[in-house]
Amino acid sequence: MKRIWNRNTVNFNNLNDKAGNSIPLVLVVLLVVMIIGGAVAYATVQVFTTVRREEHNQMTYIAAESAIERCISNLDQYITQEDFATDRGIVFTNEEQFIEDIVDHLKKGDSEIKTNYKVPVYSDSSMNEANVKMSFGWSGKYERLGNKLKFPLEITAEAEMENGMFKSYGRKSVAVKEYEVWIYNPFKLNGAVYTLGDLLAKGNGLSTIKGDVYVFGTGLDKPNRMDQYYMGGICAVDNATLHIEDGSAFTSNLLRVGTFDEDEGSKCAIIIDHDVVAEGIQAFGYNDSIVVIRDAYTFDDIEMNGANSYIAINGNYYGLSFGDGYFHDTSSAVLNTAPRYFIGYVNEFTQSRIVINGSAFVNGSAFVMEVDENTTGYQLENVALAWEGSRPVYMTKNYSNTADYINYLKEKGGNGFSVIIGKVGWTKNATLSPDNWTKWKDWITEIRNSASGRANNLNKVPEKIGGICHYAMAANNRVYIAGYHDFEIPDSMVCEIGNKVDGLSPGLLEEYRKPSWEENTDKNTGIPKGLEVMKSFLKSHVQVFARKDYPTAQKVTDEDGVESVPDINYKFNLGMLPGAGSDDLESTTEFRRIREELDRIDESEWNCVVRFGEGGSSAPVNLTQYLKDSDYDLDKYLLIINLNPDRELIIDKIDDEEAGEEDTDADIKGIIFTMGKVTIKNGAKVSGAIIAAGRGYDPANKVGESAADFYNGTVPRLPRIVGDTNISNFKNWDYAALILDSGNVFFPGREALLDSFSEENENGKFSEILKGIF
Repeated sequence: MKRIWNRNTVNFNNLNDKAGNSIPLVLVVLLVVMIIGGAVAYATVQVFTTVRREEHNQMTYIAAESAIERCISNLDQYITQEDFATDRGIVFTNEEQFIEDIVDHLKKGDSEIKTNYKVPVYSDSSMNEANVKMSFGWSGKYERLGNKLKFPLEITAEAEMENGMFKSYGRKSVAVKEYEVWIYNPFKLNGAVYTLGDLLAKGNGLSTIKGDVYVFGTGLDKPNRMDQYYMGGICAVDNATLHIEDGSAFTSNLLRVGTFDEDEGSKCAIIIDHDVVAEGIQAFGYNDSIVVIRDAYTFDDIEMNGANSYIAINGNYYGLSFGDGYFHDTSSAVLNTAPRYFIGYVNEFTQSRIVINGSAFVNGSAFVMEVDENTTGYQLENVALAWEGSRPVYMTKNYSNTADYINYLKEKGGNGFSVIIGKVGWTKNATLSPDNWTKWKDWITEIRNSASGRANNLNKVPEKIGGICHYAMAANNRVYIAGYHDFEIPDSMVCEIGNKVDGLSPGLLEEYRKPSWEENTDKNTGIPKGLEVMKSFLKSHVQVFARKDYPTAQKVTDEDGVESVPDINYKFNLGMLPGAGSDDLESTTEFRRIREELDRIDESEWNCVVRFGEGGSSAPVNLTQYLKDSDYDLDKYLLIINLNPDRELIIDKIDDEEAGEEDTDADIKGIIFTMGKVTIKNGAKVSGAIIAAGRGYDPANKVGESAADFYNGTVPRLPRIVGDTNISNFKNWDYAALILDSGNVFFPGREALLDSFSEENENGKFSEILKGIF
């Protein structure tokens, strides 16, 4: 037992010996550290992977955003160009369709606007690029701005990128930006006359145009030039009376009567049954009259400069331009300056009157007529002039600004004898209508009898007049100060012109009617804004084949540091060559598109086509005689094409040799298209329509080739006065495209006219060919 005990006896003295215990302890600690470290490492790897994946995703997003920036840069450069739609065969039918076609075109891809991008996102070229695909859409919202459409384009970039274990798909970035795109709306024959040069009625008789008239006309080269008496448009001189029957007058320049050098014995007039839309309405001569039976719309002024002359609007007046404070012909007002020509006297110049029988919505202001450096931007009352004795008020005192001038008018008033506005008791215009247009003479007589030097004998002077202005209106022997005390907004502001203009609602201004005068006259939300929107529609409608764009800057500096006033930019409206949608589609001008399509017609296949080629004699052609000698049936409708701008087409009576007397039935039926000029004389008539260019401006010869052509290959020959170099050419009416010397044009309506071409052959109906061109 003792042995056994010894064997199992514990040596308690050795229990405190720790040698060899650290190894397992270290192992335990190491195990714990490894476990924790592994977890941390795993977590670190996971975090790193997540960070790298998120970085990868973020870089893919950045690639999408980069692609959007590149795409917007492309869009900014190309989609805003005037020929974007025309070059791509996109034709306007309505606003929604036009925008949809543009968006669809972008979706399919455009040679200039990419839809697929490869975007490098790493500096290391061995790393993968992001592939980005663009898509486009729109919300259905848009704003029509004349011949432009503004809409928000939604641009979506969807990016994907693979880089080893990291893959990112469907990463999207979206941007919305508003774009203005030019509308291509092909010419449609809806009027009696379309010209690039001036339309002139002259002689001693009556000339009648039945239907609407569209004239570009001769303009000035710079917007600050005061000599508007050298501007053309729709003009009457000598003793001519021009009656636009059952139609409206549209011109990019003036509706004007008389000239400054006119003889006192002359007496001319223009009467329009419907409306006038013009750069300005002006009278220059003696005993001249303009009568508008409905409403008048101007981008610049109504201005009277003539003696014993009258501009009478039986409806409302809409002055559409607010102006920029610098260019006097970009701000609308009503201005009778005639009494200034003989200051101190009561004579025929103090008898001239401007009459607006309805309301006057005046968005602009008149400018000081004698401008110096200290009065740049100085403006007068909206309807000028307020007179003090024999002088305009603004000339009797010195004012430092417009506000001081208006304050003086508020205190002292002034005489507004030269303009008559509102319901003052006229009686002779009560039956004035398109069916009774000759009554205009009775109304002019009544106005003349009411004018008494520097006063008016009116049956009543309205306490308030209808319309709006920003400063004051001088009229009716007094001055009306802007505000609800002197003005009232009429119950109806429906404009019948809206029924003729694509996209323009007749009730447009009703949408801008507000509860108070302050809100109604607010430039951003009130009636002035409505007038601005209306202007964009009417400006486009007037400029059928060409337009003039005013500069945005007051002055420009050339490379030598010399300052000058920039020129007005004259441009043709773009068109498309035949074959829209083909690979070789190319933009042209709309006038030349028609010319080229007409040039494709083979006159040997159609008896109704009369063609005068580009070359040959430039001697005038008596068209009536020519058609008779060539055995054309004058009872049938003809398409007459003249491609030589120096060849004048004359429509006049001819001698009837068989009867031994004059042929009084000089009536040509059909459509005349000419690169030059047409003259209609002695009661002759065109039953149909005329499209004429006239001759254009040339820097060397002052008049050259067709107004529908270019010089130097790029500069339009549109007629204009440049400095003092070609004034005599304008005064000789060298830029006129249509001259009526007791001549007439009767437009039966688009469908009736085109369907009157009854000829058919194996190629189909000629009327269908014309409908495709016109």
